[in-house]
Amino acid sequence: MSATARIGDATESWLSSRRQPSIASRMLTRWLTGALAVIALFLAAGALGLGLYASAHADRIYEGVTIGRVPVGGLSRDAARAKIEADFARYAESPLTLTAGEQTFPLTPAAAGARLDSEASVAAAFDVGRGGSLWARSRTWARDLLHGSRVEPLVTVDPVTAEQQLRTIAPEIVRAPVDASIAMTAEAQPALIADVPGVAFSLGATQARLINQITRLDSSPIAVVVRESPAAVPASALAPRLDRARAAVSGALVLSTTEGIWHVPARDLTRIVAVDPTTTDLRVDRQSLETLVAGLAAEIDRPAVDAAITVDANGYLAPVAGQAMAAVDVAATVAAIDSALRAGQHDVGFVVNRAEPKITTAAATAAAAKGESLIDAGMELSWSGGRARLGRNDLLRALTIRAQPGATEQFAFGLDTAIVAELLAPVAAEFD
Repeated sequence: MSATARIGDATESWLSSRRQPSIASRMLTRWLTGALAVIALFLAAGALGLGLYASAHADRIYEGVTIGRVPVGGLSRDAARAKIEADFARYAESPLTLTAGEQTFPLTPAAAGARLDSEASVAAAFDVGRGGSLWARSRTWARDLLHGSRVEPLVTVDPVTAEQQLRTIAPEIVRAPVDASIAMTAEAQPALIADVPGVAFSLGATQARLINQITRLDSSPIAVVVRESPAAVPASALAPRLDRARAAVSGALVLSTTEGIWHVPARDLTRIVAVDPTTTDLRVDRQSLETLVAGLAAEIDRPAVDAAITVDANGYLAPVAGQAMAAVDVAATVAAIDSALRAGQHDVGFVVNRAEPKITTAAATAAAAKGESLIDAGMELSWSGGRARLGRNDLLRALTIRAQPGATEQFAFGLDTAIVAELLAPVAAEFD
């Protein structure tokens, strides 16, 4: 084979290889052109469909839209408004249940001041899918058709009305705390009574919870917000005082003075002694003590009585004992009892003010002895032309004794002239 022939073959082979890609390219071009035509046709159909969808809902809410729980897709504004107003009316008149522990309280949303702004709610639903580019709107339409779109209804609650309704149930929920105490009973030892926490009604938090639930058209039970209100005096504050309280009433109270001894039973002390819930200290009922002490004082109090002189059964001058004044100091005695009971002591002496009489028994005794010395020897009487004698008994009969409180000589002795004249009458008759 010649070189010229080989070159010719090679050239033909190269030209053949160059012609084959050109045919493939033309086929690919035709295929792409067809595909693009189909896509263009599809897009045109889609655009036409979207346009028809938008046109059909020009005065209607787009499909898949709900206002709260009410489907309003495809409805006109008026129809949507009527539908949500009817649904809200049913909700507003259906009682909600407020719960507080085991207690329940019915309350309708309408009574709580709930109101629906249907115009604004429908306007918000109507605006869904109407903003942005056609592409953005079409995506919204597709999403709403598949998954739906919820617009919350515009519901408002008058806070003043809601608060007023909640205040009507508050008294049935609120419970005041009970302080711990120490029970003082006549039947048993003093015992510690535990405190009981109170219940406070959190009005603001409950109001917020109620309003939030109504604005969401939620019919679930609403738990009232309460908080524990601790007692001012917990049991732990009184526990250390229990032993002192028991000591104060562990035995009878013994009240004594020189005039006597009185006993107040322990069971009666339980009505007098208590534990002050404010200071947690022992408290003694002073008014009751004053009544008790004043009653006993009537058996002790006495006025001062001056001593005197009398003639005894044997005919001798004898002193009559005087009496010292005694007056119970009620206030001081009550204070002494109070102090003793607080210290767990039960023996207390009356505080008694005393004063001797102005004429003492000693002074009367001395004066009686002096009077005896004056009459013991009798009395000789003499006068011109005669004489007479008055014996002791005569003088005793005529003797006068006058008390002189405050004087140096507290008794003044004298003779009753009428009696002396009577005694001397027989003698005088001898001279008649």
